[in-house]
This record gives sequence, C-alpha cells and structure tokens, in this order.
Amino acid sequence: ELADKIKHYENKLATLTVINGALKTENEELREQLEEDRPEAEEEMEELRAEFAERLNAADKQVAGLRAEVAGLRGRLSQASQGGDASQALLLEKDDTIAAYKSEGEALMRKQADME
Repeated sequence: ELADKIKHYENKLATLTVINGALKTENEELREQLEEDRPEAEEEMEELRAEFAERLNAADKQVAGLRAEVAGLRGRLSQASQGGDASQALLLEKDDTIAAYKSEGEALMRKQADME
C-alpha cells in the first residue's frame, strides 16, 4: 500500500513537472512576443497622445476665439437699445457653442488622462 502511494505521488510529480515545463515555455514565448510588440504599442500610444494634444489645442483656440467674439457681442449688446433680442439670441448661441467646445475639450483631456 505504501509503495502504491509512492508510485501515485511519483506519477503526479512527473505530470506536474511536464505541465510546469509547458507553462514555462509558454511564459517565455509570451514574454518574447510582448518585447516584440511593446515598441509598436508605445509608438501608437505616442501618436494618439500627439493627436489628442493637437485636437485639444485646436479646441482651446476655438474656445478662446469664441470667448473674444462673445465679449465683443456683449459690448455691442450693451450699447444697443433697440433690436436687443436678436443680439441676445446670437449671444446665447455663442455661449452654447463655447459650452460645447469646452465639454469636448474636457472629454479629450479625460481620454488622454485615461490613456496615460
């Protein structure tokens, strides 16, 4: 009976040794694949960061331009005593546009932060 248990454990040990060897081989192959793919992934990540930075910069410039335009419209609005409704509507439209660009810029910043 003791000999049977020993034989059983020896067989189990041999099986686990084979499995361990296979896992080590697979692990090494995966490491090699990771090392091969890493530069491409880092390059792609850098390209995406540059694209997001460019888009964010463009959105910031649009927001700044729209803010300047809104400031000008507010000045004109304060000087106008008649026809104020049209100017007010245009001003509200510009405010909405600014809010949309600001929201888009914030979303891009969050995406960029998530990617980092």
